[in-house]
Amino acid sequence: MLEKRLKELLDYDRDTGVFTWKIKRGRSAKGSIAGCQHSNGRVLISIDGKLHWAHRLAWLYGYGEISDDFEIDHINRCGSDNRLVNLRKVSRKQNQENLGLRRDNSSGNRNVGWSKDHGKWTVNLKSHGKNIHFGYFSELSEAVVAARKARDETFTHHTE
Repeated sequence: MLEKRLKELLDYDRDTGVFTWKIKRGRSAKGSIAGCQHSNGRVLISIDGKLHWAHRLAWLYGYGEISDDFEIDHINRCGSDNRLVNLRKVSRKQNQENLGLRRDNSSGNRNVGWSKDHGKWTVNLKSHGKNIHFGYFSELSEAVVAARKARDETFTHHTE
């Protein structure tokens, strides 16, 4: 059972979200920080040759459950912050609602972009696989307010 093996091999600090080795493992000394950071910012830890996301291990360590039936969301969107207070059990849809800014975002605000065709700011978001348009706005500040309202009305799990 993964939970038993996890607790045999690793200590978990709920306040820092950091896992440390209880025993010497290969080149890793007893007490050293476990895992490595993936290119997506999240931490991976190898247990008996199998890779596991640290946030899922933290949930298992703290609450004794893990399943493919739910996802673990980083509330503050920082994938390396595995403190239990920063993690929550969510559906896939809810996890998608808490995404950060896209790389191509032109406004610096979630769900707000510039429409070259209309010469205005536009508010769009995606829910249940469908794109939803919430209007065009001359002022960025108006679009930001509209985007926040759209998220509040449409999403169940998001942070600003």
